[in-house]
Amino acid sequence: MIHVPRCQFQQLERRLQRRLSKYGFIAQHIDPKNKEAIECSWKKFRKKDHLLCDKLYQMFHTRCAYCESETEQESGAIDHFWPKSPNSQNYQHGDPAKMFEWENLVWSCTICNGFSCKGSRMHWDILDHRHQPALGNPLLLNPCVEDPICYLEYDLEEIDTQGVLNHVSFCSVAPRDDLIDADLEKARYTIHLLRLNKRVNTLLHRRQDKISHLRRWINDLSRGVPANVQPPGGLTIAQYLTNFLSIQSPFLAPARQMLLDIHWSDNPPPGWARDLAVEWRKQGYQKIYDPLIQCIPSLANVMQDWCIPISR
Repeated sequence: MIHVPRCQFQQLERRLQRRLSKYGFIAQHIDPKNKEAIECSWKKFRKKDHLLCDKLYQMFHTRCAYCESETEQESGAIDHFWPKSPNSQNYQHGDPAKMFEWENLVWSCTICNGFSCKGSRMHWDILDHRHQPALGNPLLLNPCVEDPICYLEYDLEEIDTQGVLNHVSFCSVAPRDDLIDADLEKARYTIHLLRLNKRVNTLLHRRQDKISHLRRWINDLSRGVPANVQPPGGLTIAQYLTNFLSIQSPFLAPARQMLLDIHWSDNPPPGWARDLAVEWRKQGYQKIYDPLIQCIPSLANVMQDWCIPISR
């Protein structure tokens, strides 16, 4: 999960503003207990909708807002961050009045939007008289409001045992160890609800591949391999990194963590990457950004939209 800034409602195309406002007014008067009316209103809106789908698909850079998997516009889904229908899975706290609120709509893959993950499930950040998480605001991290890198971190240590990579923990996600109790609860719930460590083939292995490739290319650069020399039948390092670090690329969250906090275990590579590892935690973002754009100037434009310093 990575932070995605949301534009203001007033910046949307006028036709989309009018449609959301029109259906939002109708939704204000729907009985929350009338599930058929809720679903009918949403389906009626979606039947003639393409503006909202187009806008969200582009705003989230073709990726799922929750797990960062790439999606196709035809096979993705519009998710209601605050569930639109009250039911037992959200402690009857779903709200049809929020069904057409611009700030409540996110782009999602069908898995995160489906029954096995988020769906209409939600816990809330205030306990009721039965000590159930049934009141307050959603406990799930909102990628448009909060920066997930302030809550979540990835295990980027490749443990090599006799030439075999340990794929059990590598690139699994966990709460940061410096969180206060309320933030820790949000981080844990997000990981649990979205099954970020349980979807092995679709998420865990692909995050592992992302970081393994990125680490290898940075190692090559640090050893002096030219960034723009094309090997037979392959791409240059510059081309690989440009593709891997573009805003449309999946799984940028672990890549961002790696670039913000380079860590080499027992045998750091020679050259500037080794020096960066020593100074990184003191100096921060510019220490890795500057050498990378010196090697590959085009990365400056590629990375500027998402690889930014942590701010809490």
